[in-house]
Amino acid sequence: MSRINTVDALKETANLSKLAFWTKYIQILEIVQNVMLSSTSHGIPNIIRSRKLSIKILWSFFTVLSACLCITLIVSTVLNYLKYEVTTTIRVKNEVNSIFPAITVCDLSSISSRNSVVFNETIWLEKEARVNLKKNRNYIEFIYSCIFDSTLCASNRFKYFANPNTGDCYTFNSGLSQNGTPMTPLTSAKIGRFKGLTMFLNVSSNTKKTGFNGAEVYIHEQRISPLSVEPIAINPGEQTTISIYKTIAKQKAYPYSDCEDGTENVDAFDSDLFKDLHRTTFLYSQKLCFELCFHKIMLEKCKCFARLFTTFEQGSPCLDLFDYSCCLEEYKKFVNSSYSNEICRPRCPQECESISYSKTTSSKKYSNGDLTSLIIHFDSLGYTQIEETPITDIVGLLSNIGGLAGLFLGLSVLSFVEIFEIFIEIFHIFNSK
Repeated sequence: MSRINTVDALKETANLSKLAFWTKYIQILEIVQNVMLSSTSHGIPNIIRSRKLSIKILWSFFTVLSACLCITLIVSTVLNYLKYEVTTTIRVKNEVNSIFPAITVCDLSSISSRNSVVFNETIWLEKEARVNLKKNRNYIEFIYSCIFDSTLCASNRFKYFANPNTGDCYTFNSGLSQNGTPMTPLTSAKIGRFKGLTMFLNVSSNTKKTGFNGAEVYIHEQRISPLSVEPIAINPGEQTTISIYKTIAKQKAYPYSDCEDGTENVDAFDSDLFKDLHRTTFLYSQKLCFELCFHKIMLEKCKCFARLFTTFEQGSPCLDLFDYSCCLEEYKKFVNSSYSNEICRPRCPQECESISYSKTTSSKKYSNGDLTSLIIHFDSLGYTQIEETPITDIVGLLSNIGGLAGLFLGLSVLSFVEIFEIFIEIFHIFNSK
């Protein structure tokens, strides 16, 4: 008898459990239905609310159609965002005072005609020894006079360097003195040929001893390698006038382009070339980093470097034709294959901002063939800024998605709170006694 009572009790308990389960199931359905009926979206509430089958089918069809169109357009919007396309904005800005660029003039007559045989001992001297040779030679032997903004140029504004490709060079307004002390760059508040830089040059005194004459001028930003820009030839017996205009270009960083933010910070990238270049007096640029990379390739492959291919001084210069030929072969591989991209590009990030100068040159001959002058001035104190902006950024992406969801389904961010409301109500049902 007790066993029968026990079985009956178990059956009653099972029935009560089933009843409780179905009761909670019905409660959950009611909660979902109530939330859907009050939903801010338009399709689902009307499907549930409609009494006629034809109306339910109508709302169901257009709800599914709208959802498909919405999803298609959202996917298209996301894919367009992932293309990381930019639009370019060009603005002309004015300045009261414009920083005058660094001007490097090189005396081509100081290049020995034997340079083509690459055996001139003076060329292959170490950098410090070559600079010491020039300490007793005043730059006035090459630059007769220099006037900037109606004032005589101070001698400490010139920084000397030599290169077998360019001869003896002097950089005016480089931002550094000869010993590397920082100096504030000069500025110009006027435009026109009499308000810039005027130099009278001696470019013909050594033509009997050498195979070269004339000069080259490089116009570049402070602390940028002069040899990273194209030179302008200065012919003996001529007055050369150069008007300049500044352009600043700013790219968006990766993934919008190949450039990287933070190249001015030595700790921004874990690259030996990047850090080595920051230890020099030059500002970082990818072009100069590639040059340093090839310099190290020459040292690794040939155990020396050829100065015709580099402005850097680390290591030993090549002193015989065999070593020079080794460097020449490495240079051919470097420029004619993907070698540079594989070895150097991963270690040389591209900077996002650059400053360039457009130049308009004119010249006229002097009656005195020994007189040569150079005039450099601003064409305008303003500059052109070329800046990239994303066509679609993350804010625009979210706005587009929200607009599509609202247009086709009547959804907003708050509509998703309704889903959380359902889960909270279900949680309370299962935790209630």
